[in-house]
Amino acid sequence: VHRTLRPPEGASCKQGMTPLLFSVSDDELLCVYGHSCVFPCSCRAAADVVIHWIKITSGDPLVHSFYSQRDQLGNQAPAFRGRTSLFGGQIPGGNASLLLGGVRVQDGGRYRCHCSTAGGTTTRTLSVRVHVKAVRVHREGNSITCSSSWIYPEPELLWASSPPLPTPSSSPPLQTPSSSPPLQIPSSSSHLNQTRVQRTQQQLYNISSSLLLPEGEADGSYSCTVSTASSSRTATLRRLSGFEFEMFEPGLGQTDSSRTWFLPLRRLTQSFSINSITTLSCSASNSSGRSFVWRFNHSQSILSRAGPDAEPAVSEGWRPHVGGLSESGSLTLKDLSEHQEGEYTCELSGSQETTLTTTYLRVEGPT
Repeated sequence: VHRTLRPPEGASCKQGMTPLLFSVSDDELLCVYGHSCVFPCSCRAAADVVIHWIKITSGDPLVHSFYSQRDQLGNQAPAFRGRTSLFGGQIPGGNASLLLGGVRVQDGGRYRCHCSTAGGTTTRTLSVRVHVKAVRVHREGNSITCSSSWIYPEPELLWASSPPLPTPSSSPPLQTPSSSPPLQIPSSSSHLNQTRVQRTQQQLYNISSSLLLPEGEADGSYSCTVSTASSSRTATLRRLSGFEFEMFEPGLGQTDSSRTWFLPLRRLTQSFSINSITTLSCSASNSSGRSFVWRFNHSQSILSRAGPDAEPAVSEGWRPHVGGLSESGSLTLKDLSEHQEGEYTCELSGSQETTLTTTYLRVEGPT
């Protein structure tokens, strides 16, 4: 049952207008802790628009109000002060969406948008959840590490593999197709290090775990799932041929394997001469503005950049050999010797996709 909400004094419809109610059922919205989040809402295009956003809880605190062609924030709840805005230039066209900045755990809950024009009134109710952030998996030597941070409530972490990992008392597992559904790895498995959960000062949680790969493991996939009572994220490392991997992760809040973001892998080979300069590509195109990490032989961190406006952080041991870094993430190396022969991996991360580019750098000629 939907009810018509009466706007406050000074924000009522013009005299003679017949209010019509266009109701939209509850929708779920997932927001990332610490980031901005758009609460979608729309109404009929009009020059004179009244917009009210409230949080549906005790007292129905006001999140944001707009009428008389300007923001009206005198009665705004303290928890939202300085964190809300509308898309002003788009309001006459029917955009009543709210932008909430610096999402907090306490922002979870139900919200209602109430938008009135001469053509009637529209309401929309959203159920907002602060979800598990991205799950990261990467290989270091003979182990795979899975981690996630800034999570609420307290999460749990589960590993799975296909084919299943052998146990010390069992013979090697049957070779099942790598496309078979992964089987959960028991927490008591000798291949797992103890899962570490850390509680932060903000009452959020960080979680991490490592999986030790068996010697001579066959092609297969290793999945890590971090979940809470309200959301779940999975990342998978897939062994294709010897040491090549692909990664993919289900979409936001999705656990259905049929709805995945595929994270492609590119593998290259380059040669270099002693004391020469060479440049390693990070991605073919559309890579500016993303974060990335360069690693050597899966274990040594060369450099990283947290985002488009961040300065690259170069590891101490690699400073003599880092000659430059392009906007696209391509790495220039200098003063090379046989000690720099090996595998270089660039992990380039965007909002919906991560691309791994692996380059094997080989010494050219006698060393």
